Amino acid sequence: MKQEKTGPLFIVGGADNARDIYEHFVRACSSKNEKPTLGIISTASELPRESYEKISKRLSSAGAGKIIHLPLSSLDESLKGKENDPEVARTISGCQGIWFTGGDQSRTYTCLVPEGKKSLCLQALWTLYEQGGALGGTSAGAAIMSDPMMYGGTSLGCFGGIPGQEELQIGPGLGFYPDGLVDQHFDARGRLVRLCTALKKTGHTIGFGVSEDTAMIVNGPKIQVAGKGGVYIVRVLDEGPYPYELSYIEPGDEYNRDTDLCSFPQKNETWGDESLDTHRPVASGVLSPHGTLRDFLGRELLDNDFDNLWKQGDLGYVRSFLVGDGGTGKPEQPMPGFELRFYNNIKTSRGYYSSEGSISFQKVGFSFHPVTLTPNNP
Repeated sequence: MKQEKTGPLFIVGGADNARDIYEHFVRACSSKNEKPTLGIISTASELPRESYEKISKRLSSAGAGKIIHLPLSSLDESLKGKENDPEVARTISGCQGIWFTGGDQSRTYTCLVPEGKKSLCLQALWTLYEQGGALGGTSAGAAIMSDPMMYGGTSLGCFGGIPGQEELQIGPGLGFYPDGLVDQHFDARGRLVRLCTALKKTGHTIGFGVSEDTAMIVNGPKIQVAGKGGVYIVRVLDEGPYPYELSYIEPGDEYNRDTDLCSFPQKNETWGDESLDTHRPVASGVLSPHGTLRDFLGRELLDNDFDNLWKQGDLGYVRSFLVGDGGTGKPEQPMPGFELRFYNNIKTSRGYYSSEGSISFQKVGFSFHPVTLTPNNP
């Protein structure tokens, strides 16, 4: 579905300590060099006042004008019904931008959609957005941007039956970004398998995994990045040698939804100028070289001599494993999990790097399948 809304979205992956994210947001809300009036919705948080004060300070230091703590909550009985209060809705309408804090995304949805009905305040948020107002949110405030949204679960939980691993939970979201699923804390919590599983279950064909301290900034068909990390773009494929395709963009890069292509104006291609000579790379844990997903794919897969890779027909690939507790508490027990394969398709996969060490890539193939590993203990 193409998105026709005119307001920008700031979808932040959590742990939002990057000052430039808030500076970008305040600039997007400003007009005629006037400081914007902004509202904060902290209903997701267990400590809503503290969350408001933290975000308010960051927005104020980034140049915001008046900042309003909107009196909305699904937990505080004294605020019950405020989501349908015309005065609160008018306050939202008077803002140039709204920020959703982190916490539990189900609280935000329950508050703004009581008993499954769109509240006056949610209608005001939609009107603000459709008229060009900016919406931003971090962590739980990022999750609510899509519809459906993920409420919980881990990548290992998608295997099913692993002790201590929560299975994937999906439910309705607010749907400000209708063009794909959104996942947050993407690198820090290893959510690639979770996002892919959610895409298959919901029938969506594209998902976005946002790193911590990073904003995915949506303006019409264009997606840009602010902050310290990057945004992963996961595409479900109808046919071919692998079921998913993975791209990754950082600040200075751009993804265009209409063309399904990324651009990297400040970077050079790695193809033909590879610097690594690592034979048959496998990422097996925290001590693996280039242990983050970004570095493992950017370096070991795409900045490595193609002849060094594992081979599947004309494809080169690298491998990784994700394993969990078998439930017996014994070190020799079989460990259930997944084998992950990332493919370098010489026709489409490309890596990009800058002189400062920034890495991006596009159209890396991806597949995963369940495995059970048995330790060979002495």
